[in-house]
Amino acid sequence: MNALIPPASYPASPEQRLILMLLGGCPPGQEGALADTVRQCNWKDLLGIAAPGIQPFLHHSLQQNGLLNSLPPEALAALERAKTDAVLRYMRRRKELETVFGLFRQQGIDVVALKGASLCESVYPLPYLRPMRDVDLWLAEAEMEHAQSILEGAGYRTKDPSKALEFDLESGKEIRLAKIFRHDISVIELHATLDIHLPEETDEVEAMWSRRIDHPVLRAKTLSPRDMLYHLCMHMALRHRFEQGLLWLLDVRLFLVQYGEQVDWDALAEDSHRQRTGKYLYTSLLMTAELLGGSIPEDALSKIEAPNDLSSVRSLVWQQIWESDFAILPPRRFLKLATAGSPGRMCAALADRLHKYSTQDSLDGRKPEGRLGRMRSAKEWIVSDLRKAYKAFRNGGFSRENLIRAFAMESRRTDFEREMQS
Repeated sequence: MNALIPPASYPASPEQRLILMLLGGCPPGQEGALADTVRQCNWKDLLGIAAPGIQPFLHHSLQQNGLLNSLPPEALAALERAKTDAVLRYMRRRKELETVFGLFRQQGIDVVALKGASLCESVYPLPYLRPMRDVDLWLAEAEMEHAQSILEGAGYRTKDPSKALEFDLESGKEIRLAKIFRHDISVIELHATLDIHLPEETDEVEAMWSRRIDHPVLRAKTLSPRDMLYHLCMHMALRHRFEQGLLWLLDVRLFLVQYGEQVDWDALAEDSHRQRTGKYLYTSLLMTAELLGGSIPEDALSKIEAPNDLSSVRSLVWQQIWESDFAILPPRRFLKLATAGSPGRMCAALADRLHKYSTQDSLDGRKPEGRLGRMRSAKEWIVSDLRKAYKAFRNGGFSRENLIRAFAMESRRTDFEREMQS
């Protein structure tokens, strides 16, 4: 399966169609059509829907096809700025990663580079073309405190000293740290778990850890081709429900170009069946193939469980991937209540949230002991949620425009999850 969909299959505007062609690679024989589309495109509209993360790749693709000079001056300047910013950020990030990986090696801490940190150096034509908000590293839970102390010794902090950012992702299994530079910030997330659905009390994580491979460029480990593809698809579909998903679809397409022949497709299908994630995996692979021309073996999808209402799922994903970045979003927990769909579901969602307040681990990742400990933990979580709501309100997250868009995104997330669970 290696062909872009016919134009009528999705309600794509000319600008959306051009973005997909540039991200997916111009099909042979379509160079003339691509050049015509570039000249006819409304570039103001295109830059309005092209998230910053994909703009450096758009610049690269246009350059490779000899079409940069066809752009209006304002559009060309915008893409040139995006490229320059991406190059500078990559150079700083690469230097920081070399330092961090070196420190971890000296201390005998084994880490695995995930997602962008691995892909930019292995599957992208040029590493700066894969911008990142943060660097994700996977390591053993027993090493988390040691790794955190090493990063703090190198100038990283779990709270931003300037208070421009607040990091709430801090527990025994996930820690987010940042280092501030002039006009830039380096963020590293340490993960003791992966954002994929795994049954409890299995050896799945240990098996993935044992299949790690040496990264071809970094002096570190990365996931095996089968596990990396699975992780990319689950992160995109299960964790984020395809919100702002064009960059992640591009990740999957380029990964398949480089490593598709090394993927054990039968084992991948078996993994998704055992972990009951087939619909997420199927949708990720299908959308990559249809929208960007990702190369997938003809019989691979037939072994993976497909959603029951594929037409509805396609429509939901199509809308989600075009959502641009928000500066500030209303807290998702409030949106889940607003998009529950009925008073009964709203009450059920509220009851579930209150139950989690009183039963989940404390903010520091520890199990609360006794009734008093659970009450104290619940209070901490409630105060934390209220602070997030106030911060979002103070920064415009509850503006009418943001509320409308955020409500639409959360409604699609809810509908998507219902389709996945049906």
